[in-house]
Amino acid sequence: MTIDVSDNLIDPDFAIPMLVQRRIEVVGNDGLAVITPTVVRPWPFGVVVPKDSAIGGNELTRSPEADYRGAALVVRSTFAFRSAAETINGVSYKPDVLWFRNDPYLCTLVNNYLDWGAGWIEAEFISMDSIDAPPDERPDYGI
Repeated sequence: MTIDVSDNLIDPDFAIPMLVQRRIEVVGNDGLAVITPTVVRPWPFGVVVPKDSAIGGNELTRSPEADYRGAALVVRSTFAFRSAAETINGVSYKPDVLWFRNDPYLCTLVNNYLDWGAGWIEAEFISMDSIDAPPDERPDYGI
């Protein structure tokens, strides 16, 4: 049995605002690639959860230069993310970039997630930088 919870998941009280960049790659006459990001949707839809550290992506990395923690996210959404470079009708696309809480994340994997209803997907993202933006001020919910 499948329960369709689409109405609840796209409710603005539950979904988290995100910015998605679709990136188009054009190779110039000099042979160098130029990537042009385009904002696809200023208010997508979706549920963001931190990726389980047992799967990978959130562990502490120690190097001679610094200690840092990469970040990984899972997004469940009705938006069709691109996770691999592909060419469609002569246009070359790079993987999508998700901006979540002022940090860029690169889409690495997209799977169907039909358990939540028709058209839902689950996309995995990894952080594109090693230093996260400071947390936003959160409202006091009296908890």
